[in-house]
Amino acid sequence: MKRLSKFVTIVAVLGVVLLALPFPVFATPPEEVVFSFEFYFTGPDSAAGTFTAEGAITDEGSGYEVFRYTDEGTLQGVKVLQGEDGDITLRFNLEIIPTGPTTAETDVHFVIQSGTGAYENIHGVGTGAAVIDFVAGSLVGTFSGTVHIDP
Repeated sequence: MKRLSKFVTIVAVLGVVLLALPFPVFATPPEEVVFSFEFYFTGPDSAAGTFTAEGAITDEGSGYEVFRYTDEGTLQGVKVLQGEDGDITLRFNLEIIPTGPTTAETDVHFVIQSGTGAYENIHGVGTGAAVIDFVAGSLVGTFSGTVHIDP
């Protein structure tokens, strides 16, 4: 009887210990996403327009961005995409590469900073490019990368 009591005690203690251990929580596997946008300058350090998302995210809507020039000659900014299913906020760094007297291309690296709605726990990274026409005041580009959503 003493042996059975000891066994039951050990099983109970192990059960409590196992219940106290954290269970791993897994994010969704990374999936490809492409954000395409057509923005127009709204000021010397801002732009706004429309976007579409395809791949892991299928959405469309409006967006805006604010940016600043760095001492290194690059741009850093935040782009907010306001879709039908929620908002996605991206932080980006880009280099402007002149292609003519009034045009340029960009080389972009971005990180998804946050999301709302269906994108509340989204994370991601990627690269992109845009064509800038300073006379028309337009930025037309594509950001491609991978995203995953935490549970």
